[in-house]
Amino acid sequence: MSDLDPPRAYTIAGMGSAGALGFAKVTARLQLEAQGNTTVLAYDADVEIGGKLMSVGSRLIQSAASKNLDEFFSALKAHVESHAV
Repeated sequence: MSDLDPPRAYTIAGMGSAGALGFAKVTARLQLEAQGNTTVLAYDADVEIGGKLMSVGSRLIQSAASKNLDEFFSALKAHVESHAV
């Protein structure tokens, strides 16, 4: 986590390596905004791919990474909502 601006925003980053095949790095900026009794979470994410992965399947990997980000935030939303008071 970086660029902390509690409780309004922060940046999260992650990186994975596939050795000689290359790497993937994701960075997401999250923003939280209170709206009445709820909090709206907005995010903007960027995926960077390098090495052989880039030349072979960058579009497929970027699409899968985007899908995974959407699934992560959907699961986070469901978890938060299920634990709401």
